Amino acid sequence: SLAKLTSKLEKEIDIYFTKNPKNLENLLKFFNDYRMRLDSKKHKLMNGTKRASTKMTKLRDCVSSNGELFIVEGDSAAGSLIQSRDPKIHAIFPLRGKIPNVMNAKDILKNKEIGELVQALGCGIGPHFDITKLKYGKIICAADADPDGGHISSLVTMVMIILFPEIVKSGKFYLASTPLYSINESK
Repeated sequence: SLAKLTSKLEKEIDIYFTKNPKNLENLLKFFNDYRMRLDSKKHKLMNGTKRASTKMTKLRDCVSSNGELFIVEGDSAAGSLIQSRDPKIHAIFPLRGKIPNVMNAKDILKNKEIGELVQALGCGIGPHFDITKLKYGKIICAADADPDGGHISSLVTMVMIILFPEIVKSGKFYLASTPLYSINESK
């Protein structure tokens, strides 16, 4: 039956990529590059609003107008979440390196990472802030469970508090306790 063939194929693919992780990495990079080419245009959602352009960012958007945005530490963490996410509701935004400390930085909005985060959230900042234009129901910072990850989580939290206090006050900002696990049901 088709179900048996599919199950056998999944098992063989799993065995192959377990033995050949570099091939899996190359395949995921190929699909990521392909997806980025497709995503480089603005997405039109069911509710008529447009998603942030992913032309200049590695944002992997979701289709839902009330999805979850995961802010992650680098491309490797993003790759792990991309494999297990539901693209209908989970968007992934990988940070490249540490963002500046907003308490010390004068020109915080000149930082590319923060500028792209502002663009991805879609609700503006300062006097132009409008929480009704926020493109996600939850913003989740999921950094590694190590000292670097703790520092990045702190920096992201400070950015959210300084630039988007209403998002934090409304309970839409979360810190994930990593590592995250996925459970698959099988025999």
